[in-house]
Amino acid sequence: MSTQRLHIQGNMGLEFLDAKPLLDAWEPLVLTYSSIRRLPDLFEMGGRRIVSPRLRAILVLFRANAEFLPVTVQNNAGVTARSFSILHPLELIDCIDYVNSEFDRYGTGSNFTVARYKRLVFDNDVVAGRHFFKPQRDASSYVSTELRSSVELAGLQVRFEPLEGSDSGVP
Repeated sequence: MSTQRLHIQGNMGLEFLDAKPLLDAWEPLVLTYSSIRRLPDLFEMGGRRIVSPRLRAILVLFRANAEFLPVTVQNNAGVTARSFSILHPLELIDCIDYVNSEFDRYGTGSNFTVARYKRLVFDNDVVAGRHFFKPQRDASSYVSTELRSSVELAGLQVRFEPLEGSDSGVP
């Protein structure tokens, strides 16, 4: 199975780092955007990944282990766009093959993060059957080729980036 990174990376707030459910205590947010033309189906605002109802439906269809925290997106004049959601992964998986991957390591011992891959290799046994996942120690989220194809076939506005050290993804 090949994978692609979702376009958006960002500083997810501390409450998002450990993948604990937030929906029960969630108070819906109103996010103000400079203008609402046609918003993409995935974008970042305030360090959060925001997904459209169309992308949410595909992620649900592919059984993404994530919750969707409701937000309202409006422009400066208060005109509201469709109902969007913050995409919050509920599982961080230990799926990076640290022996065969090449990356910069930040931190010491078992308390470290990874970034700037020269080569990224996943443990296929761990990612098998997952169409959306977020590795431990990595700020990015990844999708299967099948999920990516469904997003593209539906005509959604989501930009995928190639994996570091590979030629997969869209240039």
